[in-house]
Amino acid sequence: MSPTVFRYKNQAFFFFSHEEKRMHIHARSADGEAKFWMEPRVVLCRNYGFSAKEVKKFQEVIGGIAMKSLRRGSNISKVEIQGISNHGIWIYVDGEEYFLSYSSYPWFLNARVEQVYNVEFLFGGQLRWPDLDVDLELDALKHPEKYPWVYDGGSRHGAISRVRETQAKN
Repeated sequence: MSPTVFRYKNQAFFFFSHEEKRMHIHARSADGEAKFWMEPRVVLCRNYGFSAKEVKKFQEVIGGIAMKSLRRGSNISKVEIQGISNHGIWIYVDGEEYFLSYSSYPWFLNARVEQVYNVEFLFGGQLRWPDLDVDLELDALKHPEKYPWVYDGGSRHGAISRVRETQAKN
């Protein structure tokens, strides 16, 4: 579970225990999720659903709160599901954190919690969810612009699935 550092209105601000080295904080509410870098200054990293006005206010609130980081231990896992929310899942892979939104990765939307947490990091940088029959390449998370997706109408498991669209390069 990720500890809540503070609350502001209806948003919870929290961190995950095994994350990348650069200090940051997450904001979550029913309206959206965001991640902010905290060093060298408070800067938006990712935003899913908050307005520009809300993001600016969050940056001011985070910047106004004095936080001290504790020395963290080292992560022994190559892959870890760090959170499941109404908007998607947070996953920590090989030293980096990624957010898999349900709009981009819809097969996780109706999955059971134990199915999402049952993830493997395979040789060659591949993530595998055996209970969901889902495979993702780590490179697709690092560079999503290289891997456009197309809806294929569903899968044999009843969840929505997507397949890669091959693009001809001119």
